[in-house]
Amino acid sequence: MDIQKEIKVSEKQPVLFIAGTEFGEFYKAMEQRWKRPGEQGRDLLMASLFYSMGRVHGIREERARRKRK
Repeated sequence: MDIQKEIKVSEKQPVLFIAGTEFGEFYKAMEQRWKRPGEQGRDLLMASLFYSMGRVHGIREERARRKRK
């Protein structure tokens, strides 16, 4: 995994979840939805987001591997 390449790609992506925006409100609502006693609300949400990002990264790697063949 090339971290520098991933950083350059992410710099071109639109910024989401900023407070005061529609996605910011969505993030707050999801944080409240997943909040459980004794936990931070964002823990489960962040776990889900990182899982999704990892899955997408795995799909990209698999496509690149197939393309090289």
